Amino acid sequence: MTMDEEKYNHYMSIIGKSSYNRQDHWDIFDTLYYDKISNFNSMASFRTNGISNMLETGLPSQERKSALLGSHYDVDYSQQEKCELIKRFNELKAMLGQDVRKIKFNSEIGNPRNYLHLDNGDKYFLNFDDLYHVYSAWQIKRSVKHLLGDFSSYNILEIGAGYGNLAHKIKNIYKKSRYVIVDLPEVLLIQHYYLSKSNPSYKIVNLLDYDLKDESVGDIDYDFLLVPFGVYKDLNIKFDIAINTRSFGEMPKNILHDYFEWVQNNIKDRGLFYTTNRYVFTKSLDKNKIRDYPFDDFWNVVISQPQWLQTHLHEFMLQRSAMKPQVPLNFMLESFPISTPPPGPIMVEIQTQTEWLKHQKGNK
Repeated sequence: MTMDEEKYNHYMSIIGKSSYNRQDHWDIFDTLYYDKISNFNSMASFRTNGISNMLETGLPSQERKSALLGSHYDVDYSQQEKCELIKRFNELKAMLGQDVRKIKFNSEIGNPRNYLHLDNGDKYFLNFDDLYHVYSAWQIKRSVKHLLGDFSSYNILEIGAGYGNLAHKIKNIYKKSRYVIVDLPEVLLIQHYYLSKSNPSYKIVNLLDYDLKDESVGDIDYDFLLVPFGVYKDLNIKFDIAINTRSFGEMPKNILHDYFEWVQNNIKDRGLFYTTNRYVFTKSLDKNKIRDYPFDDFWNVVISQPQWLQTHLHEFMLQRSAMKPQVPLNFMLESFPISTPPPGPIMVEIQTQTEWLKHQKGNK
């Protein structure tokens, strides 16, 4: 059911009463932010009015405040941006082949920046952030087909799901799957809105409404289960697929370790773990490095490479194994970078590499 204003305000009242230890990089939910999201009508343009800054690539964190104050992004891209979008789309199409028609592209929900591109009679709403999610959905789709079988029903976990874009794409591929998202309460609200607008038939259960001590999650019927990060350890679910893109590095080290322990205890044998994160995340106090992530010794490496077009991120597809592989993952991690590599393609007239690097030093 599509989220209406009454339901939205209901969750806002719950979030307003909730409390949790703030995470330094994610201590962004200030009065300015709450003023914006407290108005249900703001969600109609949440992808251009500052609400989704830091939740999607292409909307820099340093522009968040001005966008929230009213300097909204122009929905239309510049001519240079359009040329770059088409170039990236063509690269993606060359990799995906026929799968480019099987994965949902950007929608107009949230009034995002977009460019309508016609390709051989097909229409694509192109958006920089969305192209990365199309790519990730394809990597997951082809890995699942090759390693798990081409079924339609899996238990899927995503830790830190942004505004819900990748989750919607994956759910559209595996329609009978049960999809669990663990995130901060304020972000769950955005995901709930986006997913319900994307498909009103989705049954979305938000655990802000539930007490896990009184009700077993196993008895709840859902398409999406939205879980506040403070209670995820109470879940008793085994997963076929676990996903994290771009947020492990942002977490305090103790929270990162807790998530890894939980995933490694709850993923099924032969289950898949897809993750893309910065080699070094410099904007948080702990400055996490992938080389230090607490992977245990029971992962087979399926894919290991710099992220497409974002070479300062590393992409892994790992498969759970009952046996230790001959070459352990930690052997590979020992040679990973200890400082921030340069980013992928930078459009000089939009943001120079020097400008990009200036904002990687941890200054808020």
